[in-house]
Amino acid sequence: MFRERKKIRFTDLEILYPKGKFDEKVKRMMNGEGTTTVLEVVCRDYSVKNEEAYIHYAICMTTETVLYEQKMRGLGSMLTNI
Repeated sequence: MFRERKKIRFTDLEILYPKGKFDEKVKRMMNGEGTTTVLEVVCRDYSVKNEEAYIHYAICMTTETVLYEQKMRGLGSMLTNI
């Protein structure tokens, strides 16, 4: 499952993803007034057999880098961070 968040200001990325890891390209862009599109993706993690687990990614489409990654396991509202 995915969604595109368009016209996100680079200065707002730290607010939207406080636990994000920003590489040097993104940090340089945060000093400016530019905007970007962020692709948020949630996909199933099949690395552990018989476990309901998902990974949430936020990807900056301008720099093509991962801003945020979170692993979760469990069902529905019972999801917990790994």
